Parts: sequence; structure tokens; C-alpha cells
Amino acid sequence: MEETIYHENTIIEEQDDLVFTENVKSHLLIFAKWGRFIAIVACVASVLMILIGFSFLFIGQLSSNIPAFGGVIYKIFMFILLLIYGGLYAVIGFLLLRATSSIKLGIKNNNQQTFENGTNNLQNLFRLLGIITIIGICIYALLIIILGISYAFISPILN
Repeated sequence: MEETIYHENTIIEEQDDLVFTENVKSHLLIFAKWGRFIAIVACVASVLMILIGFSFLFIGQLSSNIPAFGGVIYKIFMFILLLIYGGLYAVIGFLLLRATSSIKLGIKNNNQQTFENGTNNLQNLFRLLGIITIIGICIYALLIIILGISYAFISPILN
């Protein structure tokens, strides 16, 4: 489909494809640089989350002088929770790292396939973030319903 491109109320040209100007490439390279930084921080943070999760299993067992922190169920719950969060954060960091590396390499080498692989990884990242967001909203809604029902049953008992 032919389209007329306007820039400051003047017609530049008619064309069929999207144009990547040097300005757009510069913005994408800056995105890739910061995205890589965020991805590396996410990977390091995920490793720390997983290590902290494992530490919950051993809290209170390292010294007999330190009282046990929480019960066994609490320790297992925290371990599983931090393992899940750490794993998700690692996947998010890995997808962002792959996307930014491919986009940067595709722009630097003027390689369309590598650039498209990067945008595909970015698409997968946002799809995953969208799914996680939907699951989070559903969990919050479920918790609000459970709290409302609990309050409805407990309120008459307390009065």
C-alpha cells in the first residue's frame, strides 16, 4: 500500500515500506545498550533470588544458637516462591539480552535477518510479560474475592 510521508507539513516521498532513518537506528542502538544493561542486571538478580530461596531452606539449621525462622511450610513456600520469581526473571533477562544483542548486531552489520530475530525475541518478551501481567491480575482478583468472602463470614462472628 502506497503511503505519503509528511514531515513538518511537507511531502517527502511516496513509498511502500517503513523507512529506518539514521535517527531511528540511533534510538534502537541506545535501546539495545540500555536493554543489555537491564538484561544483565535481571540475570544477576535472578541468581540472587534463587540463592536466597535456597537459603530459606537452611535458615535456623546453621547454628543452634539462632532460633528457627518460621515453620517448615513457610520455608518451603518461600523457597518455591523465590525459585519461581528467579526463574521468571532469568527468562525475562535472557529474552531481553537476546533481543538487544540481535537488534544491535543487525543494525551494525545491516543484516535484516538478525534484526528480525531480535524483534521476534522482543515480541516474545512482551508476550511473556503480558501473560505474567494477566496471571497477576487474576491472582489479585481471586485474593480480593477470597478476602471479601472471608470477611463476610468472619464479620458476624466478631460482632
